[in-house]
Amino acid sequence: MIDSTEIRDTLDDLIDRYNSRTTVPKEHYFCAKIAIIEVCGWIEECMDRMVLDLSNSHIRRQKNRKIVQRKVDGTHSFTYSRHFRPLLTWVIGSVSVEQLEEKLDQRVFEFMKSELGSLAAVRNQLAHSSYDPYRPRLDSPSWVRDRFDRIYEGLGAVESTLAVLMG
Repeated sequence: MIDSTEIRDTLDDLIDRYNSRTTVPKEHYFCAKIAIIEVCGWIEECMDRMVLDLSNSHIRRQKNRKIVQRKVDGTHSFTYSRHFRPLLTWVIGSVSVEQLEEKLDQRVFEFMKSELGSLAAVRNQLAHSSYDPYRPRLDSPSWVRDRFDRIYEGLGAVESTLAVLMG
């Protein structure tokens, strides 16, 4: 999995700035928005890397690996059912994805899927809007870090379970 040190440092910096007494409401908004956008970018990169690593390890023909690369390049979000699962299915097949899902700790797996969906909905709204002082306040960067921690745990479980399944 992609190292999480940098994203965790970024979140810590944004939390500190958000909690600073000198921060004005507009800065709160931007700290929260940046936290969401940065975490979402990290999640997409992590999912893409997992899929491409599987492809490079288990698909022998270059033309087939290129097909997977195009699928990854054409995927622009990170919910489990609509984005990540189809990419995994392209590489390892439906049977292996079912085996993966059965072997995962269901609590961790369900939390991850739920948090991915919640974060994607917030990210989609933010990506298509600009600052508006009358818009309801965003959740703090610490809320984003809490979501990230659950997603990180889930992605780690997916990755380690895939390693066992795919050998």
